[in-house]
Amino acid sequence: MSFLSDVIPGADNQPIKLDVYFPEVADPEHLVVFCHGYKGFKDWGAWHVLGEYFSSQGMAFIKFNFSHNGVGENSTDDFDRLDLFAENNYSKELYDTEQVLKYISRNKHLAELKTHLLGHSRGGGIALLKGFQEERIVSVITLASVCDYGVRFPLGKSLQEWKDEGVYYVLNGRTGQKMPHNIQFYKDYHNNLELLDIRSKLKRYDKPLLIIHSSDDSAVHISEAMKLKKWNPSAELIVLPEGGHTLGAKHPWSDPSLPKALLNAAQHAIKFIHSHT
Repeated sequence: MSFLSDVIPGADNQPIKLDVYFPEVADPEHLVVFCHGYKGFKDWGAWHVLGEYFSSQGMAFIKFNFSHNGVGENSTDDFDRLDLFAENNYSKELYDTEQVLKYISRNKHLAELKTHLLGHSRGGGIALLKGFQEERIVSVITLASVCDYGVRFPLGKSLQEWKDEGVYYVLNGRTGQKMPHNIQFYKDYHNNLELLDIRSKLKRYDKPLLIIHSSDDSAVHISEAMKLKKWNPSAELIVLPEGGHTLGAKHPWSDPSLPKALLNAAQHAIKFIHSHT
């Protein structure tokens, strides 16, 4: 395996840091692009081991930071740019993913590979939306994906307070930080309802789709995976018996091996890619 790190411009010209894992095989056929989730980042937990695993199975792999995920250009796992986090939204994450795809098109070692999107949690929704938009995407695989962005916003009094104050805060249980969301997040979603409607896209989806979800996920309930399957009956659904929202991984992760549930998911993903493309 060989490894490359790079930086490209993303939304609002903020940097997207990305890592590319090249397999040892002379002529790889597939490239998997990983989209991290909410309060996540490319170096969270076992994502680096996931990249190494896909590479060991003969596939190229890219993981990247969304430009406004709050982890600064000179950091790996510290949310030291909460000013950027406050200005993040789904439209920017779609834009960032497009910039990564353009980066792939410019790289002679990657441009000819079959490109697949793999998204975790909120990143699963981004993978689904971008997979619908882009013909170059061959298949999409989700891990513990959300099914609807609209239901994740505050309601009632909490929403009104957000509108009045212009910002609301979410506690990061790992770091103890109060992470800000400016009201632009809510406004951007409602200004782009059609673009960000996962349900309507899935009903017209004609690409191979694999949905993987743990039955004991307490952050994104298994019912969300069932809805994705309902909206696209041709999709494959794999329910893991355990693993939680992060499929057994945590941050930091020092083990050179994947946790059992994440390894199981990766093996299903690789089998899916080979059998559908």
